[in-house]
Amino acid sequence: MSGAHPARSECIAGALLVVPPLAWAGNFVVGRLVRDAITPLELSFARWSIALLVLLPFTARAVWRQRAVVAGSWKLMLLLGATGIGGFHFLVYLALQSTGAINAGLIMSLTPVLIVALSFLLFRERVTSRQAAGIAVSLTGAVVLVLRGEPATLTALSFNPGDAWMLAAVPLWAFYSTVLRRKPAEMRPLVLLTVTIALGLAVLTPFMAVRAAAGAVSAMSVEAWGAIVYVALFASVIAYVCWNKGIATLGANRGGLFIHLLPVFSAVLAVVVLDEALRPYHLAGAALVFCGIWLTTVTPRATPPPLPLSR
Repeated sequence: MSGAHPARSECIAGALLVVPPLAWAGNFVVGRLVRDAITPLELSFARWSIALLVLLPFTARAVWRQRAVVAGSWKLMLLLGATGIGGFHFLVYLALQSTGAINAGLIMSLTPVLIVALSFLLFRERVTSRQAAGIAVSLTGAVVLVLRGEPATLTALSFNPGDAWMLAAVPLWAFYSTVLRRKPAEMRPLVLLTVTIALGLAVLTPFMAVRAAAGAVSAMSVEAWGAIVYVALFASVIAYVCWNKGIATLGANRGGLFIHLLPVFSAVLAVVVLDEALRPYHLAGAALVFCGIWLTTVTPRATPPPLPLSR
């Protein structure tokens, strides 16, 4: 039974890590659709404000009970809030103002590679040959999906300021995912999320205050509010709870690879919501991504020692 429990925990973690890429695929679509209705700063600030208001009735007491733990790790909490909450999505929304889904998805696919590099630089965590193979296979699948199975698409891409913002956003997410391992073991996941959201909002608030003082706040349309509610509930609260829990169990190197599901779910949304045709490259890319995730996350069973020969 001792070996069954870790295996079951890893299966649950893997299932949890499927949820964030699905929510974030929708987040990318929403960010692109409402780019003319609300600014990146306003969308980031509003989503996390609503997310915090949703969480507080359920987590305020737990945060208070664990205030000593929070205070003892405030520097780490601030780093997580500034990178994974305040900085990353603001830069993504800024990027989506001028870049398309193909460019954004291609750049986002670099995240697992950066996580491996940061894990080594910060914690001297080495990647196994099996994990390296899984990353390579999964990255290939993500690229196949992003380029729609046509290598020539890469030469036709035009890079713009939005791509530079995406290149700045990806290291923030890689850093956030990597340093999650440093959180105190006794800190409850929802306490972690509530505190990092509050600190992320603290980072965004001065910029939002300057914009409000200048009278430059957008008039919120129904479309904008719908986008805010979606990203606040699904791409923020639910996705982050699942991501933080999954990474805590599998580790950044193994769990970070699930980000390659983002183009898979983007393709699924395009087929289901936008009535795009299902193409062979969709199936090939998805198969490679899942194969890479399997290689990286599934630990091969050790071969049992041979039974002693009876005399």
